[in-house]
Amino acid sequence: MFAGLPLVWFIAAPFLPEQVFWFPFWLGAVIWNGADGQGGISHVFG
Repeated sequence: MFAGLPLVWFIAAPFLPEQVFWFPFWLGAVIWNGADGQGGISHVFG
């Protein structure tokens, strides 16, 4: 089921508003880099 979500997301992309389309990418960047760009889980890996 989870493997199908990205496929559904990209099929629906032309019909989504731009801000909704970019949300998963923004969320991933915030988790990886932190909200201020200085934290997040990237520091765990060095």
